[in-house]
Amino acid sequence: MTGAAGSIGSELCRQLLDHQPALVVGLDINETGLFDLAESLHTHPYGHHFLPNIGDIMDKPSMEHLFSSIHPQIVFHVAAYKHVPLLEQHPKQAIRTNALGTYYLCLLAQKYKIVNFIFVSTDKAVRPACVMGASKRFGELVIRSSADLEVSETCFCSVRFGNVLGTRGSVVPTFIRQIAQGGPVTITDPQATRYFMTCTEACGMVILTAALAEPGNIYLLDMGKPIRIVDLAWKMIHSQGLKVDMDIPIVYTGLRPGERLHELLVAPDEELISTRYDKIFCITCRDPAPSFTAIAQWVQILEKGLLDESDEQLRHHLFSCIYQYNEIGVRR
Repeated sequence: MTGAAGSIGSELCRQLLDHQPALVVGLDINETGLFDLAESLHTHPYGHHFLPNIGDIMDKPSMEHLFSSIHPQIVFHVAAYKHVPLLEQHPKQAIRTNALGTYYLCLLAQKYKIVNFIFVSTDKAVRPACVMGASKRFGELVIRSSADLEVSETCFCSVRFGNVLGTRGSVVPTFIRQIAQGGPVTITDPQATRYFMTCTEACGMVILTAALAEPGNIYLLDMGKPIRIVDLAWKMIHSQGLKVDMDIPIVYTGLRPGERLHELLVAPDEELISTRYDKIFCITCRDPAPSFTAIAQWVQILEKGLLDESDEQLRHHLFSCIYQYNEIGVRR
């Protein structure tokens, strides 16, 4: 489990332990978060099957040692930078971890014959307008191209879903804090909508997806209907016995860099197909995946850019890869 100390990664670890695995290795660069997770699992009946591992997915020698010594059968790749406005200011971190980190983990998965590799993606990867979404879209393309390799024995797949309630940085804990402080509750735009689901539900469906996955597929979790963020704020204020404006003011701050008014779940060139689980859909892509050779070329461009190019140049290279790959790298 990469990104094990995060909200989604830690819940996935808990739910996986319910299935009595031989071992769950929780990998994260966040030492304190990993320690807290390990402590919280002491009371779990299979908590002794959890092994915390402090590490950076971009530390290649460390990751090589981990895979060669543990020989995992399944990898859940959750590690990522995710905060949209911050990553607009720091695109190098998004490219380094979200895009290149995914690529190098896929190489290790192929080398050590991992059975299943599940990449956790986001609705922001659909026709991305921000660096975070573009870096995750890059990851989806890496997964598809890895699955197409004839020599690969690994089932690579992606799972795409939207906002998860209660995770760090999500609106719910932010609203709770703002209401407790007497306001104001800050919202970017009165018309802004997002797809939401609980962390427990999302993680349960990610595990189900791993069981039904076929190589190269992108799976979409049923997020229900989009919810206006202002409606969520109103309900949370009223649930505390308070009134909007009279007790708690709402302030509209405007969309931040990289943010969209409404998120998408499926791109124009994608179609949804039902699976045997009602809340899990398979996405079919009309466009073929880029060749793995093309992916390797893009990685070289981005790696070089990390060394000597400006943030704006790097951003341009990233978006060029994901929007122009039909012209520069698709297998004919």
